[in-house]
Amino acid sequence: MRRADVPFILQAAIAVLVATLAPAGAFAQCDDWRAGPLHPVPGMNGTVVALTTWDSDGFGTLPARVIAGGPFSLAGTTSAIRAASWNGSTWSALGSGLSSEGVTALTTWDPDGAGSSFAQPIAVGAFMTAGGTTVHGVARWDGAAWQAVGGGITSSGIDSYATAAISWDPDGSGPQAPQLVIGGGFTQVGGVNANGIAHWNGSVWAPFATGLAPLGHTVSALTVWDPDGAGPLPGQLVVGGSFTTAGGTPCNGIARWDGAAWQPFGSGLSGFVNALTTWDPDGPGPSPAQLVAGGYFSINGGVCGVVRWDGAAWQPLGSGIALSNGSSQVRSLATMRSGPLSTLLIAGGTFTPGGDVAGTNVAAWNGASWTALGEGLDDTVLGLTNWDSGGPFPRLVAAGSFLKSGDLKVNGIAQWTGSTWEAFIPPFTTPPLVTSLAQFGNRMVAGGEFRADASDVTSFSGAANLVAWDGIDVTSFGAPSDARIQALKSFTAGSIGLLSNNLVVGGDFVSIGGISANHVAQFTRVLRSSKAAGSPWGPASTTRFTRSSASTAPHMPGACSPPPETARPRSTTSRASMAPTGSPSAPAP
Repeated sequence: MRRADVPFILQAAIAVLVATLAPAGAFAQCDDWRAGPLHPVPGMNGTVVALTTWDSDGFGTLPARVIAGGPFSLAGTTSAIRAASWNGSTWSALGSGLSSEGVTALTTWDPDGAGSSFAQPIAVGAFMTAGGTTVHGVARWDGAAWQAVGGGITSSGIDSYATAAISWDPDGSGPQAPQLVIGGGFTQVGGVNANGIAHWNGSVWAPFATGLAPLGHTVSALTVWDPDGAGPLPGQLVVGGSFTTAGGTPCNGIARWDGAAWQPFGSGLSGFVNALTTWDPDGPGPSPAQLVAGGYFSINGGVCGVVRWDGAAWQPLGSGIALSNGSSQVRSLATMRSGPLSTLLIAGGTFTPGGDVAGTNVAAWNGASWTALGEGLDDTVLGLTNWDSGGPFPRLVAAGSFLKSGDLKVNGIAQWTGSTWEAFIPPFTTPPLVTSLAQFGNRMVAGGEFRADASDVTSFSGAANLVAWDGIDVTSFGAPSDARIQALKSFTAGSIGLLSNNLVVGGDFVSIGGISANHVAQFTRVLRSSKAAGSPWGPASTTRFTRSSASTAPHMPGACSPPPETARPRSTTSRASMAPTGSPSAPAP
């Protein structure tokens, strides 16, 4: 079969499916095509919790990349274990990825500042290994492999890992190279005592005075803020979290390091800080940048999610995104250029329109009011960053546990163009090949060589080479085959009280459904009566793959397939996988 035949094969597959699933007379009423499930897969198969951008060759010709981290194992159709890189058209893995505890924050750090080296991605979290190398929760990607950073976190305890990271230049334009700063619930880094926050100068870890207290999930956000704009002072490191003192000084959740000691911002914030950024309303204009905090705060007799420091006190921006309860909060902040002399402040989190806020889980502040970004995103936004995609202004990238914007499927990561949300969708490098079709109960099964868009399926990575489709939902058969499927045949066997739907699969594979199978395997779905004969049939109670051979293959009736079962109503709850009981599913990130 030639690859050039693929478009025709896909159309034929969809046509057969529609003819099979549509009720009688449907074609007389509506003769239209319906898209099948075999198309490029957007986003990830798990939540994206952290983002950064990385220019691997500085001012060279290579495009800037988006780096994403979180509990996923697939980026599009690419295997990428908890970390992936997007170059503008395709996803790629960063080595063999990070160990099961996962990433909590990403940043980039240039080890020699203005020297010949380029910035490198940094990942922090509760993971112990990266690319097979022991890193103890702090790792850098050198462009080819993951490397440890000074021994990583060396204290022990359930909260002893980093939750935030940033690059900070302590002397601004001076001769010192930028330093990597990490914050979290640890007490020791690289064998050096450091309570909740530490910095790496390229050779050794060092604390910031006596650090932060109390210990635990101490730090949630870091940023650099220049209090005098174009004045002589270098940028100051600002830290936000659940601590109450910094260097022994009361500060209530937010403090700044002035180069020698910790300083508070007034009496601090009543609530908790999830995110920090700086926002310059006039971009390159004369106004200095403002320090902005996001989270859940009690202020001026109300509760809000975004506040700014006016030099003397914290003030809300408009309504500050009015929050109704503790589960509604701002979790991420960023800025976005909207014109030559204008910059928007972007807030992401878990909130719905209220007060003067228009937007679901993501909204923009233009200096006077909050506005929506399209239809928003349908679940929590955990991370925001800017990405230079080659347009007149950088694009905003959002990450989180959301799946859609309106009707657009995005799966955990989306980009705002300035007028609409777009998914990160790689093109097919090899067009999908469908070689065979069979009806299985009230579903159509397609076999071939492809990876389907099964992001609504529990076992996402199992949706390769063999899928079932009811015209709406895609389901998998557990672990995928390791090679092309060439033929399918379904039949019903058994007697009243104990019937089974069976699917025999043939192809180039030697493994399918988590078992060894020499090119032929049988999937059995047993249907049992709930009571005596005449009672309604129950759902599948056991499913399994078994090996088949020429001597043991069951007799197949001459009919192509049994009549379809009564069409089930579409589930409004979870879309369960058809993975066989006891068979392995996709590895949990």
